[in-house]
Amino acid sequence: MNKVTYNLNEFHAKDVHMHSKILDFINSEYDLGADALDSMRHILHNVGVRDMDQCLEHLKIISNPKYYPFTNKNVMENILHDGGLSMREGFQKWIKDVQENKIPTLSKIQNNYLGDNLAPSKGDVIYENHIIELIHYKPLCRDIYKEPLLISPPWINKYYILDINKEQSFIQYCLKEGIDVFIISWKSATYIDIDIGLEDYIIKGVEKSVSIINKPLHLLGFCVGGLAALIASIRNNHTQIKSLSLLATPVDFSHLHQMKQFITNENFSLYVDKIMSKGYQSGDDLFKMFCLLKSESLIFKNMVDQYYLNKEPIENDILYWNMDSINIPAKLHLEYLEKFLLKNQLIQGQYSIEQKKININNLTLPTFVVATEKDHIVPPASALALRTNGNNVEYILGGSGHIAGIINPPTQNKYHFSTYCHEKQEIVKHDGSWWGNWSSWIVKKMGGKHLAQKNDTFETLRPAPGKYAMNQINLNKYS
Repeated sequence: MNKVTYNLNEFHAKDVHMHSKILDFINSEYDLGADALDSMRHILHNVGVRDMDQCLEHLKIISNPKYYPFTNKNVMENILHDGGLSMREGFQKWIKDVQENKIPTLSKIQNNYLGDNLAPSKGDVIYENHIIELIHYKPLCRDIYKEPLLISPPWINKYYILDINKEQSFIQYCLKEGIDVFIISWKSATYIDIDIGLEDYIIKGVEKSVSIINKPLHLLGFCVGGLAALIASIRNNHTQIKSLSLLATPVDFSHLHQMKQFITNENFSLYVDKIMSKGYQSGDDLFKMFCLLKSESLIFKNMVDQYYLNKEPIENDILYWNMDSINIPAKLHLEYLEKFLLKNQLIQGQYSIEQKKININNLTLPTFVVATEKDHIVPPASALALRTNGNNVEYILGGSGHIAGIINPPTQNKYHFSTYCHEKQEIVKHDGSWWGNWSSWIVKKMGGKHLAQKNDTFETLRPAPGKYAMNQINLNKYS
């Protein structure tokens, strides 16, 4: 009987080639199926069926063969190359993350330090209470505008997204323009903060900051921080606040379809029980929820890289900030979900504070509204729904999404934005960042310039970024 011999190298090459052909076939079949789902999704969207639309989108992502180890070309080639060592080591990471209830890490944690390469702008905490620290930045110009800017950032994340690094810092940009800048830093909640609500955040957060500064000023709010800024501006009625800028701020909550995947009238009571048992909404849980909204880029791609290929996460300042979440008081978060997300009380004039209803039509301040085209959290239709009592609103529609479209300095020369030309009564598209348009608009209202003075007005408690931002309880889980 003749002995059969094999050329192992030839066998290996043929095997890999055949496997590659099989994967090509699987991927082509997936593409056909995905196209069919897209067609179905658009049909459902046209007839108003949004929940099924979102389910189909998730189905398309999780059924993609590239997110499974034995139908991913790169993973299979890597297994053949190192005998599966990378995958074994990556699998250990996966087991550890599952045990610790974590998703794949978005950014390398090491070498990021608040007050150094992150949140680099120099300033001081000049006031604190059980809800906020108020930070005042040191000027970068000899002459600065007389009327300062107060920023109300989102309370679901830390303020330093607006001071993310020297190259992308909105705060640095303002300081270089000669604007005197203050910003609120929200405290991360614990169980003792269970009864702190939106009224407290407005009165003891935004309005208290206005009173501490104690001079005419201009208010800017980002995302839900803009919600507090908007309500405070209506209540202030020109007394001290002279203009309002709103960045990706939800106004008409009927358009927040992505968020309503998670919270409905039917499951709200269950959510109440869960949040009240802790006393706060976990920032880490919110972080995971927002990652699910962009699961393909933030979860599945990282799953392949870190668990199947055993790669280290990249270093990305914005993704690092994304992970550095804060906890939200139970009462505040439940009020936001019920009164705004589910009942849409703001646009309907039904939201009350101190027994007085807030009517956004009573806003008469000069107002600058920015929305972004691809914002999956606050769609343009929600942010641009603000109508005021007069024609003193400037609307901007920027390129990109909720974060990248806002944190878009002119030096990057990225994206585009559209404005409405009142003279020609037409929409005009511009290249690059909207920051310059906003700066030109606001500095005309700031009362001229004067020589920057040494800070003798406010007590200095500690250097920026302050102790509330330095509490990294949720980020530490990923270290």
